Amino acid sequence: MKTLRSQKLRMLLTHRKLLQSKAIAVDNDLRGTLRNFGLEVAVVGAAKFERASGSLWRAFLTSRY
Repeated sequence: MKTLRSQKLRMLLTHRKLLQSKAIAVDNDLRGTLRNFGLEVAVVGAAKFERASGSLWRAFLTSRY
């Protein structure tokens, strides 16, 4: 039987991996949605993605289609 400490650590690592994969899935979904309207987010790291996609979303929402 594993110790309580190792069980907690395994749980945290498992949930961390799940959250990372969900965040990547959301980023990819946003990229795909923007691409459908002819807008592309440049390849940037996770830290700059919010800034890059945010400016595109604002431009998209204020434009008239």
